[in-house]
Amino acid sequence: MGYTVALAALHGLGLVGEGTDAVARGLLGELLAEGGIAVQVAMTQTDAARLLGTREKPKVEGWEVFANRQELLTHLQVEIVRRRGQRDGGAAAEDLPWLFAITSPGDTAEALHKVVDGGAEDLIMGIVLGEWPYGITCTVDADGHITNLAGAGAPSWVGRRLPTLTTAELTWLVL
Repeated sequence: MGYTVALAALHGLGLVGEGTDAVARGLLGELLAEGGIAVQVAMTQTDAARLLGTREKPKVEGWEVFANRQELLTHLQVEIVRRRGQRDGGAAAEDLPWLFAITSPGDTAEALHKVVDGGAEDLIMGIVLGEWPYGITCTVDADGHITNLAGAGAPSWVGRRLPTLTTAELTWLVL
């Protein structure tokens, strides 16, 4: 999970390559199963169906699914305002969960970029299913190995392996 947080904290993480969906499922599974920190995941119905292979709503606490990207963005913007209002002395409140938006950027990439950039201080991170010119784009092979990292501040983690899950494995975890 350390790679996920580190890469997503650097202005968002884009995933590309033949392992994109398997890695996204693996990261999602890790985020939801992590017991060390409180985590919430937000995504669109389309992206949830892409990763789960079904339109059935996940039954996991901490995973919210929104009808479309605009609803997701609105939720993230409201969370930024809410979280900033809860800050104590300028620092993020310790009891707030890390919020990961996992989505394909589509026509809302610029707005998503503003949310991820503006929300990082409030523990709001972005994992994008596609190219991400605003942060780091990570190319992964079918086994989850990083074959390329592009973007400002990209670490030299080529060759490292990110977690992967099949659709069946993720479905078993969340439905």
